[in-house]
Amino acid sequence: MNQLNGKASMDKTQKTQKIEQYTTVYHVELGKGQVVSVTYRRNNNLVMCYFPNGKCHEWITENELRGGVGDIALTLQTPQASNADVPDSLQSALESLFSPTK
Repeated sequence: MNQLNGKASMDKTQKTQKIEQYTTVYHVELGKGQVVSVTYRRNNNLVMCYFPNGKCHEWITENELRGGVGDIALTLQTPQASNADVPDSLQSALESLFSPTK
């Protein structure tokens, strides 16, 4: 139950955290970065982030950033491999191809 409460409070923090210059963000491949600028819009602010490891800038909308939809998020993310994108027929073909023969 503690994990559920911790996750709920983390989600609440992400939704209420003010996103401004120097807010820490995390990229799946580039690691830790920070918000450089925020272009304020009526419905969805545009956020520019800088990642020193890749020496590059990335753009993301505030809704995507808060939702963790893109490669950039407010919390550290670990890349997860998923089999959900592989169709069943392809998955079974690959399994039969690499399974040991009897």
